[in-house]
Amino acid sequence: MHYDSMVKVDFWALKPDEFSQVQFSRRRTERIWGIEASVESAEDTALSKLLWNMITPSERQVSDAKGILLASGSSLDYDYLRSWASRLGVAEILNRLIEETKCQEDHS
Repeated sequence: MHYDSMVKVDFWALKPDEFSQVQFSRRRTERIWGIEASVESAEDTALSKLLWNMITPSERQVSDAKGILLASGSSLDYDYLRSWASRLGVAEILNRLIEETKCQEDHS
């Protein structure tokens, strides 16, 4: 936790499963506080949130995923999101969030 900015950073060990490997391959490098760091894509972060929600149901995880969809909008790779959501068993909730965010964008 960086208390001056109130930014929280999570670190995860790379797992051997296919989704984790694909997530890692899609990372990008960003400079944060003068340090180069690997950052997960918005799509992979949203999918991870939905996976965590499956393991430990939490409205916070769902809300975070929805926030990512809202903030990223049309820059997201929706084909990638839907493909992996189906494979990970989170397609139903992802599709609901996509519909909710489209409705919110239409009313903005």
